[in-house]
Amino acid sequence: MELYIVVGLFVFMIASFCLNKWPFGLTTMTCCILLVITGIMPIEKAFSGFAMKNFILIAGMYIICDAFGKTSLLTAIRKRVMGLQGGNSSLILLMVLMLFVMCFAQFLPSSGTITVMIMILTALSADGEVCPSRMLLPMAIMGGMWTGRIPIGVGATSYLLPNKYISSYEGGLPLLTIIDTFKVSIIPMLLLSIYVILTYKMLPKRDIDQTKMKKVKDTAPMSRRDEIITYAIFLGVMATLFMNSLLGDIMYVCPAAGAALLMFTKVQSQKDMQRVLSGDMLFMLAGIFVMADALSSSGAGVLIGEFILGLMGDNPSGITVLVVFAVVGVVMTNLMTNSGTKNVLLPLAVATAVAAGWDPRGLCLLVNTVCSCAVFLPSGAPSTAIAFAAAGYKIQETLPWALGFAAVTIFSFVLSIHFFFPVM
Repeated sequence: MELYIVVGLFVFMIASFCLNKWPFGLTTMTCCILLVITGIMPIEKAFSGFAMKNFILIAGMYIICDAFGKTSLLTAIRKRVMGLQGGNSSLILLMVLMLFVMCFAQFLPSSGTITVMIMILTALSADGEVCPSRMLLPMAIMGGMWTGRIPIGVGATSYLLPNKYISSYEGGLPLLTIIDTFKVSIIPMLLLSIYVILTYKMLPKRDIDQTKMKKVKDTAPMSRRDEIITYAIFLGVMATLFMNSLLGDIMYVCPAAGAALLMFTKVQSQKDMQRVLSGDMLFMLAGIFVMADALSSSGAGVLIGEFILGLMGDNPSGITVLVVFAVVGVVMTNLMTNSGTKNVLLPLAVATAVAAGWDPRGLCLLVNTVCSCAVFLPSGAPSTAIAFAAAGYKIQETLPWALGFAAVTIFSFVLSIHFFFPVM
């Protein structure tokens, strides 16, 4: 009975993510409550996600990145890019835009990245080849695709959630490291950047009603003292994340210690801390961690994995498995959301690999990457919705470009991951 209850809760979680009518954190917290009510877990275990070391590390990192996003460095970068808009070289301007969307994505959520890029794009003339209507969708998608790919900022913690799923199964399965996501992503991301540079003219060129552009307000500038403290704490915390083999469990509290220093030095206020820690993403993660334990301990994860294996037929090749998960990930992330799709597919990927005796790392890396390819529909990600609304895109206008982008995403990431982390 316990197994079927956990499967039922997992199905409820997937359905809720797909419907997207409630906050993800509400869904996962409801699952935790039902685990207690049904007697699957005691209350202290059902809500232990808030005390898990991965949760503590990620929460601290969110606070530090929030402070970093207020520094003058990002403002200076925006002004520098705007200064290039009068140049004659479209290629240089495109390369600069691609470079800075990559930088912004390491410290801002994808919706934050596109709002910053919109402020830059509004300075571009609609008469030029590189114009706002042609750049909004590529900037929105590339912002999402770059998020978490480089091991700095939130990207320094991107491997922790997959490792949580992997380590919940017995057998000493290999875990991901802090640089694995970057290793498999760098060539595909360069190929996607080249695709944007070569094909941006496929998107419509027209004037954009400035009233439809999402307004971006500059935050009050940090004092020089606060900026120096923020930079020092950020660099110090990043150094500890790269020294995880030496620090052990101490590494997990270093971001929290950095966040505490920001509070003691009054760089971050109590309101800032409360705003970040009350975010839906953290509640979702706390519940996801507990559901991962429930799936493995009840045997439900293996049951689901065996079901997926059955759908693939007898003896599927490693490439076939990767392609199936990549296509499913791209389709799902355009129908629901990036984070929802990722948190549905990650446990399924690990369960499938465990049931078949495969290395789960490649499937986890694939899910972590292709679930950012919300390129077809505005429902896939807030950043995509902002781009569609601001540019007034029609799906038939963007579909040819989007199909090519999705094909390059699937092809490049499947080959890269198959090379570094073959499933079999």
